[in-house]
Amino acid sequence: MFKSSEEIRLMFLDFFKSKGHIFFKSSSLIPSKYDDSLLFTNAGMNQFKNIFLGKEKSLYDEIVSVQRCLRISGKHNDLDNVGYTLRHNTFFEMMGNFSFGSYYKEEAIVYAWELLTNKNYFNIPKDKLIITVHISDLDSYNIWNKIINISRKRIFVFGKSNILDNFIFDSDNFWRMSKFGLCGPSTEILYDFGNDKEIIDLYKDKDRYLEIWNIVFIEYVYSRMNKIYSLSKKYVDTGMGLERICMVLQNVKSNFEIDIFKKIMFCLVELFDTKITDLNRYIFYILSDHIRSIIFLILDGVKPSNEFRGYVLRKLIRRSINCIKILQINDFFLFKLVKPLSYIFYFYDFDMDSDLLTFIEKVIYNEELKFLKTLDNSLNLLKYYLVKSIDKKYLSSKIVFLLYDTYGLPLYLISDYCKYYKVMVNLDKFNKRLSVQKRRSRIFSKFNNVNKNNNVFFNIKTRFFGYYNNICVANIVLIVVNNKVVDKVDNSYKNVFLILNNTVFFPESGGQKGDKGYIVKFDNSVKFIVINTMFINKTIVHCGYVEYGILKNNDFVDVFYDVFYRQRLTCNHSAVHLLNSSVKNILNCDVVQKGSCIKSDIISFSFMYEKDLTEEDICNIELLVNNKIKNNLLMFENLKKIPLGFVVDKKYNFNLSGNNYIRIIGFGDFSEEYCCGTHVYSTLDIGFFLIVKFFNVSSGIKCIKAVTYYKDVLYNFIFKSKIINNLGNMLSSSSSNIYGKVLSLVNKKKKLKKKTNELKSLYINSILNFINNNDIFVLKKTKILVKELYLLNVDKEIIFVLFNRMKNIYNLSLIIITVVSNNKRYFWFFLNKENININLDLLINEIIGFFYGILKLDNNFYFRYKDYFVSFFLILNKNNNIKDFINKLLQFIKNYLSNIYF
Repeated sequence: MFKSSEEIRLMFLDFFKSKGHIFFKSSSLIPSKYDDSLLFTNAGMNQFKNIFLGKEKSLYDEIVSVQRCLRISGKHNDLDNVGYTLRHNTFFEMMGNFSFGSYYKEEAIVYAWELLTNKNYFNIPKDKLIITVHISDLDSYNIWNKIINISRKRIFVFGKSNILDNFIFDSDNFWRMSKFGLCGPSTEILYDFGNDKEIIDLYKDKDRYLEIWNIVFIEYVYSRMNKIYSLSKKYVDTGMGLERICMVLQNVKSNFEIDIFKKIMFCLVELFDTKITDLNRYIFYILSDHIRSIIFLILDGVKPSNEFRGYVLRKLIRRSINCIKILQINDFFLFKLVKPLSYIFYFYDFDMDSDLLTFIEKVIYNEELKFLKTLDNSLNLLKYYLVKSIDKKYLSSKIVFLLYDTYGLPLYLISDYCKYYKVMVNLDKFNKRLSVQKRRSRIFSKFNNVNKNNNVFFNIKTRFFGYYNNICVANIVLIVVNNKVVDKVDNSYKNVFLILNNTVFFPESGGQKGDKGYIVKFDNSVKFIVINTMFINKTIVHCGYVEYGILKNNDFVDVFYDVFYRQRLTCNHSAVHLLNSSVKNILNCDVVQKGSCIKSDIISFSFMYEKDLTEEDICNIELLVNNKIKNNLLMFENLKKIPLGFVVDKKYNFNLSGNNYIRIIGFGDFSEEYCCGTHVYSTLDIGFFLIVKFFNVSSGIKCIKAVTYYKDVLYNFIFKSKIINNLGNMLSSSSSNIYGKVLSLVNKKKKLKKKTNELKSLYINSILNFINNNDIFVLKKTKILVKELYLLNVDKEIIFVLFNRMKNIYNLSLIIITVVSNNKRYFWFFLNKENININLDLLINEIIGFFYGILKLDNNFYFRYKDYFVSFFLILNKNNNIKDFINKLLQFIKNYLSNIYF
C-alpha cells in the first residue's frame, strides 16, 4: 500500500481530473489584499472565498486543488504543539475538490469512497474507515449506509438540534465560515490505526483514530437574528491533508515519519553530523517543520521584521536557531538547508534557480547573524539558572519573568530549553506576574502600544470636505509618533501620524492613492508636510513630518492638498471608470474587475478574462476610451441608500454622506459605478488616454497599464519614438521598414533554431554510438544502464532527449549517467515508472549519504528532484581522484540496487 507523497498528490489530482474537475494552482500563503481577515492562507477554500460569499462568479463548476497552507495564527494556531505532538505542523498541503452548484452530497461521498478504497487508487481496506455525520444530515447518513453500504456501527452521529430547528454549533460536523454567514453540515472520514474490531471513543483515543477527509456541504446561511435559511445554490468544499493521508498510505502513526520529513531530517543529520535520540527528537521535528514554513514564506514575499507577517517569519527562524543552539551547535547552519531542500518546491512551479536560492539563503543568514549577536549572553544566563535548578527540577517563575521581561528571551525559547533540561516551569505564576506588569503599563500610558489594528483612537471620525474644496480649517485631535500618543512634535521626528477633526485630504481608498500636501498654522509659524494619507478603520490619518516650528495637540490649522497631484489622480481615476466600461464593451462579456492601482503617473487595471488579448482588442479599447473623453461626458454623482442586508465592499465604505449611503459616480450613459474616489467634472479634462502595456498576471487574469494627461501621454509618445529611432539605427533601416526588419530577424532565428535542433540530433546520435549492451546490466529482468560520459557542454534538453532515446532503444527501467564537463560532475537519474517499482526516495538518500561520506562536500553539492527525474551536481576538489571516485560511485549503485531493491 506504500505510496510516496508525490504519487499521492498526483493520484488525487488525476482522479478528480478524470471526473471533469479543473485543476487550480495553489494561491500564495499571503491572502488576497481584499481579504484582511486572515494573516495567512490556512485552508484550501481560502482562494475561493469570494465565490462562496457570492461576490464573484466561478468560471468552472468543479475544481480540484492542492493548496499550501500555514496555521500559525488566530483560530488555527498549531505552532506551540509542533514537535511535542505527532500530528501538528505549521505548514501543510491541503488537497481538495470543490463543487459550485454542480454535484452535491451523493457524488461527493461516492468520489471520496472510490478514491480511498479502489485498488487502482489508494486501496485502503474498507473496514479501516469510520464515518461521522451531523445529526441534521439524514441525507449523508443514508448515502453512507444505503449506497456505500457501510454498517451503522461504523457511522457516528454528532451534534444537537433545538425545537426551533436552529442548529447549535457544538459539533465538528457543522461548519461555518464565521460567526454569521455561510454554514452547513459536514461528514468526516477517519482512519482506524487499531487492530480491535470494537470502536472505542473517537475523541478520547486520539492516537488510534485519524481524520483524513472532511467533506462540507454548504447549504445554509446563519443570520444575525439567529435564524438559519436555506441557500438557493449549494456548494461542496472538501479538504484532505497530504501529510495525514501519507501517514495512512505509508503505515506510520506520526507526521514526522512520512517520506517528506524523513528526507528533511536526513539532511539535518548529515549537516549537523549528529544522531537523532529520544532526548533531541522533538528538536529535529521542530526544525523539519519550521524550515518548510520559513522557505515558503520567503518565496511568497515575506521578510523578517517586528510586525505583522514578518514577525511570524522572524519567530520561526529564531525558534529554529534556538533548536540548533540546544544541540550545542554554535555555527550558522539554518541557511545551509535551502539548497538540499530545493526539490520540495517544484510542484508549486517555483523556478528554483541559483539566484533565488541564494536570495533565500541570504535572508535566513542575515537573520541568524542578527539574532545570534544578541542571544548568547541571555542564553548563558538561562543555562546558568537551569543548571542550578536541575536538582529541584523546577525553575522559579520570578527568574522566568526576569529572563522574559528584562533580557528579552521569548517564552517559547525558555520553554524549549526547560524541556531539554527536564526542568518544570510554573506558567500560572508567570502569567500572573505578566498581567500585573501589563496593568502597570496601562496606568502609565492610556494609549500604550498604538498601531493600525488598535481601535483606541483609530475610530475617530474625520469630516471630509475634499470633494469640492481644496482648503479647510481644522483642529488637531491626535498626534502619534513611534506608536505613542504625544502632546507636541517638531522637526526632529520623521514619521508622524496626524488626526484632524476636518480635512480635504483624500485617503488611499478604492485603488486611488492618498493625497499629498501641507498643513500650516494661521500665523505661518508651523508647517507640516503630508506625504501620504491613509484610511484606517473610520479615521483619516495624515502621515508626514514637521518642516519647521512646533505643532501641538488642539492647534487650529489650515489644511491644503496638492492641487496638481490631486488633479493627476482625479484624471486617472475617472479614466479607470471609462476603461472598465470600454473593456466590457469591446470584449463583449461581463468582465470581473480584480483590482486597480491609481497613481499620479500611471494606472494599473486588472480583470478576469479567459481568452488572450490581441493588439486589435487593445487598440479598440484605447480608441473607445479616447472617444468618450472627446465626447465631453459630464460626471454625475448619486447617493444610494444601502438596502437592508447588503454587504458593502470595504473600498466603498468611505463616503461623504454617512454609513447608510453608497456614492455612485457616472459619466453620461456610458459608465456608472460605486466609488468613493475623486473625479473630473467632464471627461474632456482627462486629455488623452494611452495604453503603455498589457500582460497576463496569472491564469485568466489580465492587466492593462495606461497613462493620461497631456504631458504623460506626450512623454510616452516621445519615449516610444526614440526607441523606434534607436531600433532603426541599430538595424540600419527607416522607421517604416522596422517591422519588416524585425520580422526577418525572427524568421532567421526560427531557421537557426531548426538548424540547431538538427545539430543537437546529430550530437545525440553520436553520443548514442558510445553506448552498447555492455553498459547494461539486468537485475531480475529489470534493465539498468550505467554509463560515464565526457561532454563539452551540459544541455538539459539534450540530456532529456538522450534519456528518452536510450529508454526506447534498450527498453530500460533505470538510467544512471555521470557526465564530466568543464571540471564539474553531474549525476543524472531517469526512472521509467511504466515498468519498474523502485523506491527512488531511499536510493536518493543513500547516494546523498555516499557523497557526503566520501567527499564532505558542504556547499559545493545540491540536487533537484522532480517526479521521475533526479539530477545531482557537484564540484570535486583537486585532491579527489576523478576516475577512482566515479568507479566507486558506479560500483556502489550496482551493489546497492542488487542487495536492496530487487
